[in-house]
Amino acid sequence: MLPREDRHTLPAALVLALGLAVGLAGGGWLVGHGLARFKSETRTVTVKGLVEREVKSDRAVWTLGLRRASDTLADAHQRIAADRDAVLAFLGKQGFAGAEIDRQPTRTLERNARAIAEQFAADSGSKVGDIRSANQGSIQIYGTDGNDESAPFAPTSTPVKKIRVVSTLEFALK
Repeated sequence: MLPREDRHTLPAALVLALGLAVGLAGGGWLVGHGLARFKSETRTVTVKGLVEREVKSDRAVWTLGLRRASDTLADAHQRIAADRDAVLAFLGKQGFAGAEIDRQPTRTLERNARAIAEQFAADSGSKVGDIRSANQGSIQIYGTDGNDESAPFAPTSTPVKKIRVVSTLEFALK
């Protein structure tokens, strides 16, 4: 037979242990569902595109890329146009003839990738949100013989080159 004090502490210890176990299990369940809900609210779609083109390298080209970020696409285009005019004026002062300068149209990656992301979103009953991240991979240049000519001072194997660029954009889904 247990002493009088031990008879009262055993049920109290069992109730305390049971309460602690239920509390830990309940807390774990709440944390697990909270993390699942948090993850479901940050759904994204990632779009990766590959552009590959074969070109003949019969002349040297010095490409100047102008980049601008802005709250609106129209403002970004306006700023790029002003930057382009300043560069053209500078090159003219350095002796470059107008025929030696080839102006390319302003390009945005967002439009085609957004259309693809919207198709994915429509298929899943979602809507596309803002761009969460964008990454343009390295530009790779290969000779027709398969040699990688992307590295600095790579030997030129053939005048015909294959140029490859991979871009990755991640969109939020609403």
